[in-house]
Amino acid sequence: MLHNILLKAGEYTEIAKQGKFLNVVLAAGEITVRIRMSDLSTFETKLISGMSFPTEKEFQSVAFTSDTSQQTKVWVGDLPLSYSPMNSKVVGSSALRSGFGRSFYGEPSVLLGAESGRGKVTLSSLEDFFVGGKGVTKDSAIKIDAGSVFSISTQGAIYSFTDNQSDIRKEVGEPSIPLSFIDSELVVSGGSCLYYSSFDDTLIFRKSGSIKRISATKPHVSLSDLHSNVHARIERKGNKLFFLGGSPVALRTIDLVTGEDEILLLQAGGIYGSWAINKNEKFAHYYSYGAVKKLFVGDGVGGLVERNLPVVTGTEIKGIFVTDDGGIYIHSDTHIVRSIDDGVSWGQEVNVGFSLWWDCFYSDYNGAVYCSVNSSSQIYKSINNGESWNLFDESEGIIYLFLLESAAIYECFGDRVRFSIDGGVSWVEFAVLSRVIGVCAAENGIFYVLHLDGSLSRYAADLVVKGGLSVAIMSEVN
Repeated sequence: MLHNILLKAGEYTEIAKQGKFLNVVLAAGEITVRIRMSDLSTFETKLISGMSFPTEKEFQSVAFTSDTSQQTKVWVGDLPLSYSPMNSKVVGSSALRSGFGRSFYGEPSVLLGAESGRGKVTLSSLEDFFVGGKGVTKDSAIKIDAGSVFSISTQGAIYSFTDNQSDIRKEVGEPSIPLSFIDSELVVSGGSCLYYSSFDDTLIFRKSGSIKRISATKPHVSLSDLHSNVHARIERKGNKLFFLGGSPVALRTIDLVTGEDEILLLQAGGIYGSWAINKNEKFAHYYSYGAVKKLFVGDGVGGLVERNLPVVTGTEIKGIFVTDDGGIYIHSDTHIVRSIDDGVSWGQEVNVGFSLWWDCFYSDYNGAVYCSVNSSSQIYKSINNGESWNLFDESEGIIYLFLLESAAIYECFGDRVRFSIDGGVSWVEFAVLSRVIGVCAAENGIFYVLHLDGSLSRYAADLVVKGGLSVAIMSEVN
């Protein structure tokens, strides 16, 4: 009988079938076969695609493993298989398959697993990355430049990595379905924002002008504050927190590992305005104090430089935003304008057609941009850098939108939360105890929900690998 078997790297997959003949019809590279005879003795042999292996006596079961995960095809039976792929030739492919893989910073990992019968593979990404076979190193890897296309015909596994530290591999918790409730405790009153720190297993949030910490495993245990005199929101990027505040008032960052507090830009005269940062730590800060209006842009390493403010139609500038591709958006209550050269020049402004809220822009891991209307009851989405907008979602009440580093979108409205991992095409919804103002997908196998009444609920989570650089993959399959 012919069997299609999915092999996981380093793990044996057993078939409880009796017979005297074994054929490996299709396999990528060498596979190991463990054969258990009728007298319970076992032995192993290594085979490649097209090889057959007869036994003098009947065997009870066979198990297969490989160094790389792959889909294989084997024949197990009392009679030999007359067909052999060594005597056949595949011309072209029967179908094309498109998808995405992820390339991570540091150690090479499998971008595309081995697959029998596969033809040409085409790879491309918006950033530089490296590819190679098993055992690849930075010296032996092939560099694929951003925006270029790389093709290779192989059935073997393709390994990949990047040299961008922001492409780190993460294991992030996503809510298990059905949702499994653990517990809920009153931990804070008036808190907002919610982040998990894997460095010391803590939860971080803002409350009454301070950045506070609690134990993630024992939420009722309060720890020392990270900072006081904090204005408006806090943001986490990698192992750093960014916020506006302190004494003297400044745009600041705290390293969660070392605890170092760094001033990025002093706020002479006041604390007004808007600021934003992307995953690569590109900053944009709109400073407003009375008649003084200024714009600062930079990466936090070489300092922030002042740029000319664009003219934006509307009553006043309400916010600024930086997308992960480096685009800078400034918006009023009705219009937006975008720069792609760090604020040196600005494109034509766009009338979005609805009333915008303060600091109401977000972006996801695919580069789509979202914004909320003045009442926060509607969310709009743009996939062409803000040139046009479509209604993404609406509700009778306020919608809280969270686009987490785990590549999931969470919407919270009333006592309901729903999340999507495909950009909002499909949703999974679950009920919670009370109104939600924060969610956190942690790396410790727990999903956290912060409620308006100050309680924190914990739910069981599935650990999912996230992060890294998205690589487009097209394969010829047969």
